[in-house]
Amino acid sequence: MHMAAFTYRVDEISQELQRMISDTNMVANRLQKDPTAGEITVDKFVQKIMEQCTAVLREHEKLGFEKYHSHGMYRTLEMEMVDVKIMALSKLQEWLQNTSNSFIKFRFNAALRTVHRRHIAFQERILEEIQEVDTRKEHKKLCQLRGIIVDDVEELNDLKETKLMAAAAEGRSMLELKLLVRAGASVSKTRPDGVTAIWLAAQFGHGLCIRTLAELKADVNQAANDGATPAYIASQSGFQGCIELLAALGADLKQTDTKKTTALHQAAMNGHARCIEALVRLRVDIDVQNVDGRTPLHEASMQFRSLF
Repeated sequence: MHMAAFTYRVDEISQELQRMISDTNMVANRLQKDPTAGEITVDKFVQKIMEQCTAVLREHEKLGFEKYHSHGMYRTLEMEMVDVKIMALSKLQEWLQNTSNSFIKFRFNAALRTVHRRHIAFQERILEEIQEVDTRKEHKKLCQLRGIIVDDVEELNDLKETKLMAAAAEGRSMLELKLLVRAGASVSKTRPDGVTAIWLAAQFGHGLCIRTLAELKADVNQAANDGATPAYIASQSGFQGCIELLAALGADLKQTDTKKTTALHQAAMNGHARCIEALVRLRVDIDVQNVDGRTPLHEASMQFRSLF
């Protein structure tokens, strides 16, 4: 199945490359601007790219079927198959677009991944030079080149999360978060349950993502539909550092959910002693009662009792 899909992908790459060079006038003009062209035609360049793609296909073909039984290896091979298309198209795009610093003679034998990295660097340099206020279109292209998005920044996964939400939940880099927002992703957008990107970063303990999203104007107090805030979910999950960071960023640690349960209640209910210590140190109300009349101390005693 993998090899059949990869073979189809290679054919697809060939068609895409041919489409990209179908404008003969554009190609002729580009060749005129490249003093290294010589006997290297664009057709030969495309043929070389296809040879590099096929070489990766052949490497996958050499692997024994037992390799595909490993989930980790299979995922790696699938991602490599996807990357081949991105990198192959990028190699041609980089030469076509970078008329001042890309020469076909030196790109001809260069590895797909190397030229792909050069293309990303080229696009980033363009963004630095653009003086326009709105650069969403250019940042979107950069997100596509990096494989962060397919077509749109608001694409949803199976959990109805946007690319930004998923990136925050999985602790992706500060660069990825910033690129998505600059490409038009909303830091305030929610899942159907009201959860935001910064909420997910807090749930899974990604402090750097919390800080980055706050810098990008995410609301540190924006609650889910049930009233749970980022600080509340960080307390439930046991992430002391995230609680302290959210507090430093201005989070309201006293905010309650729809059942009047606080972050301290959650820390106590789940037995997170360090989170309790942090919240007490940050001067939250230790005697606050939820709708059932229970204080955090009561919740802690119930949790302790359940261990026996």
